[in-house]
Amino acid sequence: MPFDFSPYQFTLLQDDKFIWNMDPPHIQVLYELAMLPDLETVVEIGSFRGASTSAFIQAQKDGAEFHLHVVEVKVRPQLRQVLDAVSDSRWTVYTEPIQNITIPAPDLMLIDGDHGAPAVVDTLAALCLGTRIIVMHDSQTHVAVTEKNHWGAHLAAKLLKQHPDRDWWEDCRPRPGMLTERGLLVSWPRSMQGVQKRLLMSSAEDFFS
Repeated sequence: MPFDFSPYQFTLLQDDKFIWNMDPPHIQVLYELAMLPDLETVVEIGSFRGASTSAFIQAQKDGAEFHLHVVEVKVRPQLRQVLDAVSDSRWTVYTEPIQNITIPAPDLMLIDGDHGAPAVVDTLAALCLGTRIIVMHDSQTHVAVTEKNHWGAHLAAKLLKQHPDRDWWEDCRPRPGMLTERGLLVSWPRSMQGVQKRLLMSSAEDFFS
């Protein structure tokens, strides 16, 4: 079933065309990944107003049992509203960078915070913690919208693609009214089953066909 973003429209800026938020097709990807079985710990680095967070919260509402760890230095009211859709026993918020906190080893980590050098540090942390699924948003932003300070996200994504023991998938296709050309990269261990199938599930066919 496709993820219905409409209840979370309040997370967007007025008249915003997802310039500062993740685009709906990529939020759909997060939801599909969050519905994978056996996820116990999910970490999101960088939530802004909660558009991407809504995928994880909706997955919890739809039966996923993982605990969500949100790393966001500024917790905006919209993000808090998204989180409050489920019990506060299902999530933990941190207002310091990941290098200043201790979190359990994640099964899935979304990296969408500072896209400069911290993106590389966050990716290193994900690998050192043994994270199975690593998702990097804005993996092509330095090309798509000439954001020079996004080099870290691109470099981290490039290195993940070269990892000898991991598979990857990336979507950076332009779509009308969106900025999906900014890129979303998903990296996972070659030994892990089900990720590719989840990415290509029928609920996302319109986005990836």
